Amino acid sequence: HTHNELHLLALAQLSQAHGFDRVIEGINIYYQVDRKVKCYLHIVGDGPIRNQLENMVQDYKLEEYVIFHGYKGSKELDELFDKCDVGIGALAVFRKGSYKVSELKIREYTARALPFIYNAYEPVLENKKFCLKVPFDNSPIDIESLLEFNDFAKKNISENQMRDFAMDNFRCEKQFEKVFNVI
Repeated sequence: HTHNELHLLALAQLSQAHGFDRVIEGINIYYQVDRKVKCYLHIVGDGPIRNQLENMVQDYKLEEYVIFHGYKGSKELDELFDKCDVGIGALAVFRKGSYKVSELKIREYTARALPFIYNAYEPVLENKKFCLKVPFDNSPIDIESLLEFNDFAKKNISENQMRDFAMDNFRCEKQFEKVFNVI
Protein backbone atom coordinates (compact mmCIF):
# COMPACT_ATOMS: atom_id res chain seq x y z
CA HIS A 1 0.00 0.00 0.00
CA THR A 2 1.28 3.44 -0.81
CA HIS A 3 0.19 6.70 0.79
CA ASN A 4 -1.01 8.11 -2.50
CA GLU A 5 -3.34 5.26 -3.48
CA LEU A 6 -6.57 3.86 -2.09
CA HIS A 7 -7.60 0.42 -3.36
CA LEU A 8 -11.22 -0.67 -2.86
CA LEU A 9 -12.32 -4.31 -3.17
CA ALA A 10 -15.85 -5.11 -4.32
CA LEU A 11 -16.44 -8.84 -4.21
CA ALA A 12 -19.80 -10.17 -5.42
CA GLN A 13 -22.17 -11.81 -7.81
CA LEU A 14 -22.88 -8.48 -9.52
CA SER A 15 -26.46 -7.27 -9.05
CA GLN A 16 -28.30 -4.00 -8.51
CA ALA A 17 -28.54 -4.75 -4.78
CA HIS A 18 -24.76 -4.48 -4.38
CA GLY A 19 -24.87 -0.81 -5.38
CA PHE A 20 -21.38 -0.75 -6.85
CA ASP A 21 -22.72 1.92 -9.22
CA ARG A 22 -22.77 4.18 -6.14
CA VAL A 23 -19.01 3.70 -5.74
CA ILE A 24 -18.39 4.33 -9.45
CA GLU A 25 -20.49 7.53 -9.21
CA GLY A 26 -18.44 8.55 -6.18
CA ILE A 27 -15.16 7.93 -8.01
CA ASN A 28 -16.43 9.96 -10.96
CA ILE A 29 -17.22 12.89 -8.65
CA TYR A 30 -13.89 12.45 -6.83
CA TYR A 31 -11.92 12.80 -10.07
CA GLN A 32 -13.74 15.99 -11.14
CA VAL A 33 -10.77 17.78 -9.60
CA ASP A 34 -7.09 16.83 -9.67
CA ARG A 35 -6.25 14.41 -6.86
CA LYS A 36 -2.99 13.59 -5.12
CA VAL A 37 -4.40 10.28 -3.85
CA LYS A 38 -5.52 7.93 -6.61
CA CYS A 39 -8.58 5.78 -5.89
CA TYR A 40 -8.98 2.37 -7.56
CA LEU A 41 -11.99 0.06 -7.45
CA HIS A 42 -11.32 -3.65 -8.01
CA ILE A 43 -14.52 -5.49 -8.90
CA VAL A 44 -14.24 -9.27 -8.48
CA GLY A 45 -17.06 -11.46 -9.74
CA ASP A 46 -19.56 -11.43 -12.54
CA GLY A 47 -23.28 -11.13 -12.97
CA PRO A 48 -26.24 -9.68 -14.84
CA ILE A 49 -25.23 -6.03 -14.44
CA ARG A 50 -21.53 -6.28 -15.31
CA ASN A 51 -22.09 -4.76 -18.79
CA GLN A 52 -24.08 -1.90 -17.27
CA LEU A 53 -21.25 -1.16 -14.80
CA GLU A 54 -18.61 -1.43 -17.56
CA ASN A 55 -20.59 1.02 -19.71
CA MET A 56 -20.80 3.43 -16.79
CA VAL A 57 -17.02 3.24 -16.32
CA GLN A 58 -16.47 3.89 -20.05
CA ASP A 59 -18.93 6.81 -20.10
CA TYR A 60 -17.07 8.40 -17.19
CA LYS A 61 -13.67 7.49 -18.71
CA LEU A 62 -12.62 5.73 -15.50
CA GLU A 63 -11.10 2.61 -17.10
CA GLU A 64 -7.77 3.38 -15.43
CA TYR A 65 -9.40 3.42 -11.98
CA VAL A 66 -12.12 0.75 -12.09
CA ILE A 67 -10.83 -2.73 -12.87
CA PHE A 68 -13.12 -5.66 -13.62
CA HIS A 69 -11.31 -8.86 -12.63
CA GLY A 70 -14.10 -11.39 -13.23
CA TYR A 71 -13.98 -14.49 -11.02
CA LYS A 72 -10.70 -15.15 -9.22
CA GLY A 73 -9.27 -18.30 -7.72
CA SER A 74 -8.06 -18.40 -4.13
CA LYS A 75 -4.42 -17.42 -4.79
CA GLU A 76 -5.38 -14.49 -7.05
CA LEU A 77 -8.07 -13.45 -4.59
CA ASP A 78 -5.54 -13.54 -1.73
CA GLU A 79 -3.29 -11.19 -3.73
CA LEU A 80 -6.18 -8.76 -4.26
CA PHE A 81 -7.06 -8.86 -0.55
CA ASP A 82 -3.42 -8.05 0.24
CA LYS A 83 -3.43 -5.13 -2.22
CA CYS A 84 -6.71 -3.55 -1.13
CA ASP A 85 -7.35 -1.12 1.75
CA VAL A 86 -11.14 -1.10 2.10
CA GLY A 87 -13.80 -3.67 1.23
CA ILE A 88 -17.19 -2.76 -0.23
CA GLY A 89 -20.25 -4.48 1.20
CA ALA A 90 -23.67 -4.51 -0.44
CA LEU A 91 -24.73 -0.86 -0.61
CA ALA A 92 -28.22 -1.05 -2.10
CA VAL A 93 -30.16 -3.97 -0.61
CA PHE A 94 -33.11 -1.56 -0.33
CA ARG A 95 -33.44 -1.91 -4.13
CA LYS A 96 -34.76 -5.42 -3.51
CA GLY A 97 -36.88 -4.35 -0.54
CA SER A 98 -34.48 -5.34 2.26
CA TYR A 99 -33.03 -3.29 5.07
CA LYS A 100 -31.36 -6.08 7.02
CA VAL A 101 -29.02 -8.67 5.55
CA SER A 102 -26.49 -11.16 6.78
CA GLU A 103 -23.73 -10.74 4.26
CA LEU A 104 -21.17 -13.48 3.81
CA LYS A 105 -18.88 -11.00 2.04
CA ILE A 106 -18.48 -8.65 5.01
CA ARG A 107 -17.84 -11.65 7.24
CA GLU A 108 -15.02 -12.60 4.90
CA TYR A 109 -13.68 -9.02 4.95
CA THR A 110 -13.70 -9.17 8.75
CA ALA A 111 -12.02 -12.59 8.93
CA ARG A 112 -9.34 -11.36 6.50
CA ALA A 113 -8.91 -8.13 8.50
CA LEU A 114 -9.99 -5.82 5.67
CA PRO A 115 -11.90 -2.76 6.98
CA PHE A 116 -15.06 -2.22 4.93
CA ILE A 117 -18.09 -0.07 4.23
CA TYR A 118 -21.68 -1.29 4.39
CA ASN A 119 -25.13 0.18 4.95
CA ALA A 120 -27.75 -2.46 5.71
CA TYR A 121 -28.74 -3.14 9.30
CA GLU A 122 -26.21 -5.58 10.75
CA PRO A 123 -26.78 -5.65 14.55
CA VAL A 124 -23.45 -7.29 15.34
CA LEU A 125 -21.54 -4.58 13.44
CA GLU A 126 -23.22 -1.46 14.75
CA ASN A 127 -20.59 1.00 16.04
CA LYS A 128 -17.60 -1.24 15.32
CA LYS A 129 -14.46 0.75 14.44
CA PHE A 130 -13.40 -1.53 11.56
CA CYS A 131 -16.43 -0.76 9.40
CA LEU A 132 -17.99 2.44 8.13
CA LYS A 133 -21.74 2.73 7.65
CA VAL A 134 -22.60 4.79 4.57
CA PRO A 135 -25.99 6.37 3.74
CA PHE A 136 -28.84 3.91 3.14
CA ASP A 137 -29.86 5.50 -0.17
CA ASN A 138 -28.75 5.83 -3.79
CA SER A 139 -26.33 8.70 -3.18
CA PRO A 140 -22.80 8.45 -4.61
CA ILE A 141 -20.25 7.14 -2.11
CA ASP A 142 -18.06 9.93 -0.78
CA ILE A 143 -14.49 8.91 -1.61
CA GLU A 144 -13.07 11.57 0.72
CA SER A 145 -14.82 9.87 3.65
CA LEU A 146 -13.29 6.53 2.57
CA LEU A 147 -9.83 8.11 2.57
CA GLU A 148 -10.43 9.38 6.12
CA PHE A 149 -11.80 5.98 7.19
CA ASN A 150 -8.76 4.24 5.69
CA ASP A 151 -6.38 6.56 7.56
CA PHE A 152 -8.31 5.95 10.79
CA ALA A 153 -8.33 2.17 10.24
CA LYS A 154 -4.58 2.02 9.58
CA LYS A 155 -3.88 3.81 12.87
CA ASN A 156 -6.54 2.30 15.13
CA ILE A 157 -7.47 -1.20 14.03
CA SER A 158 -5.31 -4.27 14.35
CA GLU A 159 -5.72 -7.29 12.10
CA ASN A 160 -5.94 -9.46 15.21
CA GLN A 161 -8.87 -7.42 16.57
CA MET A 162 -10.82 -8.03 13.38
CA ARG A 163 -9.94 -11.73 13.16
CA ASP A 164 -10.81 -12.28 16.82
CA PHE A 165 -14.14 -10.50 16.30
CA ALA A 166 -14.87 -12.75 13.30
CA MET A 167 -14.00 -15.87 15.34
CA ASP A 168 -16.17 -14.74 18.23
CA ASN A 169 -19.17 -13.68 16.16
CA PHE A 170 -19.25 -15.38 12.76
CA ARG A 171 -18.23 -19.00 13.30
CA CYS A 172 -20.95 -21.58 12.69
CA GLU A 173 -20.78 -22.72 16.32
CA LYS A 174 -21.65 -19.20 17.47
CA GLN A 175 -24.61 -19.05 15.12
CA PHE A 176 -25.83 -22.49 16.24
CA GLU A 177 -25.47 -21.39 19.87
CA LYS A 178 -28.00 -18.60 19.20
CA VAL A 179 -30.42 -21.10 17.65
CA PHE A 180 -30.05 -23.58 20.52
CA ASN A 181 -30.52 -20.81 23.09
CA VAL A 182 -33.88 -20.02 21.50
CA ILE A 183 -34.93 -23.68 21.42
